[in-house]
Amino acid sequence: MGINSSSLFFYPNLYYTVCMKRNLPIALALLALLASSQAAYAQEVGYSVSPSLVQLKAYNSTQMHGVIRITNLHQQPLTLSYSFMPVKQSSLGDGNLLPAPVTPAYLNLFRHVQLDFNGKPLNTLQLQGLQSESLSLSINIPQQSPRDYYFSILFTPVISAPINSSSSTIQPSLGTTILVSHSPVTKPASITSFSTNSFYIHGPITFNLEVSNPNSTLSNAQGAITIHSLLGQRIAVIPLDNALLLQGNMRNLTSHGEKITWPENWLLGVYTAKVSVVSNNDLKTSRTIHFTVVPLFTLIIITVFTALVIGIAVKIWRKS
Repeated sequence: MGINSSSLFFYPNLYYTVCMKRNLPIALALLALLASSQAAYAQEVGYSVSPSLVQLKAYNSTQMHGVIRITNLHQQPLTLSYSFMPVKQSSLGDGNLLPAPVTPAYLNLFRHVQLDFNGKPLNTLQLQGLQSESLSLSINIPQQSPRDYYFSILFTPVISAPINSSSSTIQPSLGTTILVSHSPVTKPASITSFSTNSFYIHGPITFNLEVSNPNSTLSNAQGAITIHSLLGQRIAVIPLDNALLLQGNMRNLTSHGEKITWPENWLLGVYTAKVSVVSNNDLKTSRTIHFTVVPLFTLIIITVFTALVIGIAVKIWRKS
């Protein structure tokens, strides 16, 4: 199956397609999406696609198969076309997926990707109101040099436009992201940065944690930050969200979808924070940092007490 002439733009689980008249240049535009969730966005556009993410292992077999399910959420009939788009991870470390160039390697791959419906190659999919159908996905990885492939299959509503019209139409699209890894993960994720402020007057305590993928294939990172008191007592554990790491990419890890934070406010003393990161369920790495918390009220008391002691000591010294 070839690639159509649409220019496709991808964000995690949210897609837009810029459809232009064939004899016009393809327009490039990046749209800011404010949809709160894929479910809400699917309800808005009128159909859903699941799963949103598929991970496949090409080192087990070059012949891979999957199932994609599409549901028409509205009462009106719906016709969908589909296209392929390579993706890459954002360099900002936020995990967002962005459009990638359509290289010859991807053009070759897309010739070996096929969607079937009822045993026949799919061209367009027609759904009646509230109808749900499953599509069979077949991928035959080319036998050239091993490499990972990351791409999306985008489904876009087909809307008729006047033949002589030169205007562009922006159609919302939903799709499935396919991540194909060519070899097993052999190295744990590298902790490139783990830090917090060295001194606080109160909580909460925030951490910055950046990890990178040293493998030549898709990996992941998960784990936890454990906080100990000066006496070695474990007093808190902050779980880390599971994060996918594409080949050669880095991620800023989060906890519960937010910046890593220890929410405790009333703290006093020297603390040790140890992060343990696990990749592929068994490859581990860790790093330790220290920070001190002295409340402002305590600082004032210490300062006043120190001043008094110094003052008394000076007076005693002068009398002697």
